[in-house]
Amino acid sequence: MNVPPKVKCFIWRLMHRRLSCRQNFERREIHLISLSCPFCNLEIETIEHVFFLCHSAFQIWSECYHWLDECTVMPNSVDIHFLKHRGSTSSKTTGHMRWVLWAPVLRNIWKTRNNRTMSLLIKRSSYKIWSSLVGFGWKIWCVLMWVPLLNGSWIWRLSRE
Repeated sequence: MNVPPKVKCFIWRLMHRRLSCRQNFERREIHLISLSCPFCNLEIETIEHVFFLCHSAFQIWSECYHWLDECTVMPNSVDIHFLKHRGSTSSKTTGHMRWVLWAPVLRNIWKTRNNRTMSLLIKRSSYKIWSSLVGFGWKIWCVLMWVPLLNGSWIWRLSRE
């Protein structure tokens, strides 16, 4: 099957548990503020949780199976999910549709997770930057309003130039 290289790389990383989920960071002793899932904030973010067990992912897969007109039990591991979508079915068209659907759905879940993680990170960073600016704002204002004289004394600046 002809798949873009970035999707192949993503699938390889997923199947070998090399995606940078929060549990993998913790396992490598990279400590984060929170290990919780960026979608639900209820469970530790594992690969299985993000892609299959989280309520958001479960809803996406439910819609996909509904679209395929398939009633199924949701697999809760990457390997079983892969085999389910790669395996043969009674209908060759449905089997091909399931396989074609599998990689893009997983990739979109991951991209959405990354966007949500980055937006939270940016919000936190911008808040930290803003609060540090507010904290240092009065110091900056004082520096701008006092002008050093040549003799080493300071004079208050009465007007802004």
